[in-house]
Amino acid sequence: MRPLLRQPEGFNTLAPGIIDIFSRGGAVKLVLSRVEVDRPQPVYDETLMNETIFGTLSTLDQRVDYLRQRSQGVRHDNRLLPIAPGPHEAPQVLATVGLARRIARVECVLTEPETAVIPLAPVQTAWDVLNWQYVQSWAAVLPPRPAGALVRYQICAYPADGGAPIWADDGATFSYFVGAPAQPAWAAEAVVYQIFPDRFYPGHGRTWNPTADLNAIHGGTLRGIIDKLDYIADLGFNCLWINPFFPDESHHGYHATDYFSVDPGLGALEDVRELVDAAHARGIRLLLDFVANHWGSGHPSFQAALADRRSPTYDWYKWIEWPEQYETFFGVKDLPQLNVDHPAVRAELLRSVQFWLADVGFDGLRLDYAQ
Repeated sequence: MRPLLRQPEGFNTLAPGIIDIFSRGGAVKLVLSRVEVDRPQPVYDETLMNETIFGTLSTLDQRVDYLRQRSQGVRHDNRLLPIAPGPHEAPQVLATVGLARRIARVECVLTEPETAVIPLAPVQTAWDVLNWQYVQSWAAVLPPRPAGALVRYQICAYPADGGAPIWADDGATFSYFVGAPAQPAWAAEAVVYQIFPDRFYPGHGRTWNPTADLNAIHGGTLRGIIDKLDYIADLGFNCLWINPFFPDESHHGYHATDYFSVDPGLGALEDVRELVDAAHARGIRLLLDFVANHWGSGHPSFQAALADRRSPTYDWYKWIEWPEQYETFFGVKDLPQLNVDHPAVRAELLRSVQFWLADVGFDGLRLDYAQ
């Protein structure tokens, strides 16, 4: 997303001033007054406010509602400091409680690598204007772990009136991996070229499909990418980010129905293997666009769950009222959201990742909307 204020070269910090926020045409506009600077002021760019904002935070009302919900009930929201603990580092876990009833205690319930209960202590109480109630912050320090440890836990609050325990974030399980996070050496020098397979190139001797419809299949292929590798290398790129090429009736590949095969309209698995080998021979790395949050409603596991709630894959999805209502990606019914807390879902996603990285030879993933 581009910045709303363009900052001229050499621009220094704003002195204290008044910020007025108001809405016009569905967009939020900031007006700075009583501002003093010792260098040129930023130039406000009206055109940047006219960009379309996609998703559940696209309007002021949605953003306010988001903030309101973030401080309601018992919330953890993956607040771990640091977010990626190193070996023998003791991370701090944080939670907030925004309830009308008093809470006697909050606990971190470890489930892996061993079971344990670690009490959180109240550290702050603040008034929440949006919900018009007090919000308490609780914190605890988790024990340090050696490199390679996988830690899973849940957060639970216990009402002082003896009521039922309240699990944070609707009972979600949280996890972190202990290690020294480091990007591969090649990534620091990567110059990335993104390719939308259906719109890139049909291949030598092939023609584009005769259509002007942006949602139609235009005829790009994996063979077309292979045929243009020298062109891409000559431009100075040493890494390709390939948009999804899984079986899918859409033109963009994000409604995938199988994470282990290739859309026949784009080519075959043999073409992908050839693409990987040919790219590597030219010193070009490959990133696979991988969605770990949802897939197409035509996926066999979803169709089985729709047909029978006793299906083994019923719990792979987040049902609101089976079979008509379920959690989706931004309200798109064709993109059911995966229940990534379910062990079988995680195993299926990781099995696919292992296939494309270890077997086929991709060098990394571009994770689309991963949770």
